[in-house]
Amino acid sequence: MAGNKKKRFGASSPLLKGIVDTVRGNELSSDDMNIEAINLSKITPDPKNPRSLGLTEDELSWLKDEAKVNLAREEGGAIDNRVKTLFKLRDLADSIKSNGVLQPIRVYRLGEAFRIESGERRYWGSVISGQEKVPAIILKSKPARLRTFQLIENLQREDLSLSAKLRNIASVVDELEEEGGEVLTSTGLGEVIGTSRRQASKYLAVIRGPSEIMLAITADIISDINIAVELTKIKSSADLKQAIKAYKNGGVVKGQVVAKKVKGSASTKGRRATRVSLGYTKNVEAIKHIMTKCDMDADVDWTDFKAVSIAWASFLSEVEGKL
Repeated sequence: MAGNKKKRFGASSPLLKGIVDTVRGNELSSDDMNIEAINLSKITPDPKNPRSLGLTEDELSWLKDEAKVNLAREEGGAIDNRVKTLFKLRDLADSIKSNGVLQPIRVYRLGEAFRIESGERRYWGSVISGQEKVPAIILKSKPARLRTFQLIENLQREDLSLSAKLRNIASVVDELEEEGGEVLTSTGLGEVIGTSRRQASKYLAVIRGPSEIMLAITADIISDINIAVELTKIKSSADLKQAIKAYKNGGVVKGQVVAKKVKGSASTKGRRATRVSLGYTKNVEAIKHIMTKCDMDADVDWTDFKAVSIAWASFLSEVEGKL
């Protein structure tokens, strides 16, 4: 019966409108602002913020040692996402050391101390650079729907991976549905996080889809939301696992099917291949080795995969031009 179906929590919902107004209206007026230089020792990050950096004591000690960080940069080679995050944090610390904190963090009172609402990276950058105080906007009280605001703020970061983005969105959906008691629609989600209904529907399809897809995204097997959406359309669990395995091994997603790449020079239709695929690698040292052996003198940041990709494409173009 229709009466047993859960109501849909969409853009027309008064509660959702209130949530959107809260999030969009989270900017402070001049009357609400109270900016002070606060001792870092009195400030703590929010442990429940899903974007929390969660620095360990060893990582913090390493970041404070400029010589060790510079040595790690010089050694180059393939680096994981965590090390990239630490490098960026050290860059921020160096900027703060030279220019100070250009934008105050935002905090609210927690007993005799303060808890960060937003600006955790600026807080840690200040700690690493040896500052004693940090400029902060002191909110009059803990903001309404703090968690949803933090989650949405995180989504604006350009360096957010698909896995981190979907975890953030899943938390937003859980929080909103718990508060609204209804199923959130793509229109409603789009209103809250500031994206199109079409894009929001893709996010919902994946986070509400089979767990195998999210596991593949977390494992960096899938990094394209469109690929993930196509895989959600595969109904059989066995077929889905096989499709993910095939995609991991270089298969190409076509509609709801993952077609395996065919070895040899001919395609599945008998047509001869017109170009050679050079594949891909996460081993930057392999690229560096090839280019060095070919006397390619490139000024490349070997820790930046995009810069390496551009240099590699330029190298191939130069080789082709000499043939």
